[in-house]
Amino acid sequence: SLSVYVIMFFLVNLLIITQRMLFKKIAVDYNESVKSQSEKNKVNNLSGNIMLIGAGSAGEMIISEFARKWNYRDCKIKCVIDDDKYKHGQYIAGVKIIGGRDVIIDAAKNFNITTIVFGYDSNTLDIHGNITEDFNMEFNEEDLDKALDEIKNFTKQIPPMVSAIKIDGKKLYELERKNVSVELE
Repeated sequence: SLSVYVIMFFLVNLLIITQRMLFKKIAVDYNESVKSQSEKNKVNNLSGNIMLIGAGSAGEMIISEFARKWNYRDCKIKCVIDDDKYKHGQYIAGVKIIGGRDVIIDAAKNFNITTIVFGYDSNTLDIHGNITEDFNMEFNEEDLDKALDEIKNFTKQIPPMVSAIKIDGKKLYELERKNVSVELE
């Protein structure tokens, strides 16, 4: 009877030791996997602070893609730029829309931006599709200033009347349902 307790004591301890060794092996393998992904990101210039230009469905898709994929672990989207002034100050998945094209240079300095992401195409043109193409664009501050001067007054976005943007405390879609017309800039 005493021998049964001794045998059980050794078996339980053996199982505990085996469990701890397996757990440690799994943890080490996981850390090595994450480290190799980090090194791969550095090779592809996908590490550091990122500025996203575009707060529409493409911007949402990019933020969700960065959040759910391990190979973007070293990347942090710090701010979003969008020309729609009604979106300024709002957030997309916790990332603030800080302004339009006029704040790109200041934001790049303030947030220590290393990469600017302009956009991705998806196979379904929404946040649920797979990214089909990405763009690697290298330029300096002088090139950026020149490009911004060229496109400064190129387009203006006007939100649709069925959007949730508020004007005088009322959402546009509520005004649209009441057939109230509002002048949008």
